[in-house]
Amino acid sequence: MRLDRPTTKIALAILAPLVLFLALGGVLRLTGLSGPPRLLQKIHHKGETFFTTHPDFVRTHSDHESQSSSAPPPVWVAADKPEGARRVVILGGSAAAGSPLTDYHLGRLVAARWRAQFPSEPVEVVNLSMAAANSRAWRESARDAMALDPDMVVLYAEDNGSSDREADFRDIVRRALARESKVLFVLPATSRRSEPDENILRALPPKIASDSGPAVAVVDADRWMRGEGGALQTDDAFFPDSPALTFAGRVALAALTVDGMAALWGLAPSDGNPEAFAAWWQKFPAAEAEARRDTFFTGYDEHDMWSLALAEWKSANSASPGSAGRLAALEDKVHDFRRRAVLGWDTTDLVVAYERAQLQNPRDPLTHFTAGRLLGLRGEGERAVEAFQRGFALQPNNTAALLNYAAMQITRGDTASARAALDELQKYDPQAEGLPKMQAAVAMREAELPEAASLLQKHLALNPGDSGSWLTLSEIQLKLGDSVASEASRQKGEKAAAQ
Repeated sequence: MRLDRPTTKIALAILAPLVLFLALGGVLRLTGLSGPPRLLQKIHHKGETFFTTHPDFVRTHSDHESQSSSAPPPVWVAADKPEGARRVVILGGSAAAGSPLTDYHLGRLVAARWRAQFPSEPVEVVNLSMAAANSRAWRESARDAMALDPDMVVLYAEDNGSSDREADFRDIVRRALARESKVLFVLPATSRRSEPDENILRALPPKIASDSGPAVAVVDADRWMRGEGGALQTDDAFFPDSPALTFAGRVALAALTVDGMAALWGLAPSDGNPEAFAAWWQKFPAAEAEARRDTFFTGYDEHDMWSLALAEWKSANSASPGSAGRLAALEDKVHDFRRRAVLGWDTTDLVVAYERAQLQNPRDPLTHFTAGRLLGLRGEGERAVEAFQRGFALQPNNTAALLNYAAMQITRGDTASARAALDELQKYDPQAEGLPKMQAAVAMREAELPEAASLLQKHLALNPGDSGSWLTLSEIQLKLGDSVASEASRQKGEKAAAQ
């Protein structure tokens, strides 16, 4: 090819930017500046360095219909490990992440139960679990989690489907052992209708542990909660097939995890004889009561947890034989929880329970966020603001807390504080679910109707089933004089409500 021909020059002019782009892409890939987002990102905040989860990692690795409900519990971890504390990383799916009420996720309950049982052996628990995650996502998460220098990796091995579980599990173990970190597999309690694929999954961790030596162990929750414990089948505090849907079930899973961690570190015996099972379940009611106290689990959240669990149970079991009777009983229980929360938890109860929880777990941000949310709902604005601020000092990027704080301040008429909180969330995660809707609420309160309409349209583009927002948008458009758009939004709202 002759370089002085006009056609050659034109071709080079077209190809040169493409070649440069491809070459640059290769350099970026080689230097790690391109490609899918990693799970953890470093953030510099007030002169210190922290790790937090990258929101785009979830959007890349989860096909869950709601990205907010599939995200890991909020993470804000100092780059430097606390002096004298062991750091534990938890990987898992929806049960470990605490779906559908993530404030009471497995990591938080493990930390609370550990502090209650081993107060002189401090741990820091980092939960990197997310709904709809499979073993491939756990493998990717484990690779990034090594930056936290964990002393133990706990893998809650749910069955979310993966074509190469054994390779993924072995890679996680290999990475952990290379850093002298121990590995604990926790096998969840399963449905009585065990599938062949589920049985294959459950056989893998014991095999890997046997091959890997004493630094890898397995806790089989099914054995404790079904085989020899028996309490799961008789205690109505648990859902038969999904114990992680209730607080009692979550505490049981957390307590079993704590037992496994302690045995791996030589702080407690590993004992699975029938006498040990009986003694464990005999002590369990006290453990559950302590966990409720330590995590500030009130009747309000108990009602919400059972309501969400009931919805999931109905979705999964509506066609099952005999489900009608079970459904009626669960609906009665939800109604009873609502009544008890309203009658049994006034402001004084909340303040006393909040103070008790702080004494046991002063550095748990969710304790403060729960207090802020509930005190705000009861009109205790100053107390609520103080509680929220204590939480933000420990975890400034908690999406739900920032949205709840903004909603409370809008109600109080302090739109400046609400906007500041939303600006903070915009900085951490501009695509956070619920952000445009709350920003629209601020704009409406400040009579900035064009901005409110624009923000609601942005929200509805991602949440077309939000009938209330369609109707609000319709009202705004009518006030702005656009009756045609207002009518179209009203019809979309009615259609969404009917679905």
